Amino acid sequence: MLILPKSWLDHTNLHPGDTVFINPQETDLIISSEYAPKTDRTTIAMKEFDKSELEREIIGAYIAGYDEILIKTSEISRYSATITKVTRFLSGAEVLSETGDETLIKCILQPTEVSISGIIKRMKYLVDQMLGASKDTIMTEGEENIRAMEDNVDRLFFLGTRFLNKALYDPTFISKLGIRRGDIVANQKTIENLEKIADYSMKIKRELDNVKKKNAQRACQMLEDSRKLLDVALESFLDRDKNKAHEVFSIYEGFHKKRDFAINELSAEERGSPSGVIVFYYCSRVGHIALNIAETTFDLR
Repeated sequence: MLILPKSWLDHTNLHPGDTVFINPQETDLIISSEYAPKTDRTTIAMKEFDKSELEREIIGAYIAGYDEILIKTSEISRYSATITKVTRFLSGAEVLSETGDETLIKCILQPTEVSISGIIKRMKYLVDQMLGASKDTIMTEGEENIRAMEDNVDRLFFLGTRFLNKALYDPTFISKLGIRRGDIVANQKTIENLEKIADYSMKIKRELDNVKKKNAQRACQMLEDSRKLLDVALESFLDRDKNKAHEVFSIYEGFHKKRDFAINELSAEERGSPSGVIVFYYCSRVGHIALNIAETTFDLR
């Protein structure tokens, strides 16, 4: 016999003899009234699609955690190229069948094949490559290479978000991910922050092409400092080390002062140029996002 709060029983409309689902965690016992309130399949149906709209619909269904995405419209062949393009961008997604008016996408990658910490570590590696492992790496890398790395970060962002969303609706899914239920939001924040850094890296590359060599060197030094800051921030998060997270705050103070010093060294003409100041702003944002990741360490339970 299992005794549960009456208010919760009334809210979930449970009665004596009904089935509940119990999912043991390290320090918690999660009781759910439903095994998986979401269905495994969703249908995207319209008479006619705008191609960009269709891409958003497919990506949204993928992120929401659906395992099967059925697309229904007349003359589905008109959208085959768009469906193939977006499916290739989603890790573990495959087009399984296509008829005259339907296409079925199946998501086959399981959480037992990749962990959330593994996704975060891989995103961090790619972001690190984008920022530059040394002062001048980002100066010598072509935009095409950096764009390819950014695309890979986006794929991992979608995959991580998909798994974390599934964990919200399926208590048994959490243990497969290797995280605690209370850590879902913290992990999502960290994945989002890494994706933001990838976006800023692309912007920095473009702005560096427009600034004078001396200022580009200063910006690259800031990139190197932000990369080191990110290293410590992610170590604190992955190791659940709050002392190391406090260390990030101390490092950031010096980082911020360097940003102000670099801007003060600009000439009046350079300050009047959008690229002259904005590249330092973007570099500073990378450091600030690393600080946000360190703050997220305190959200872990």
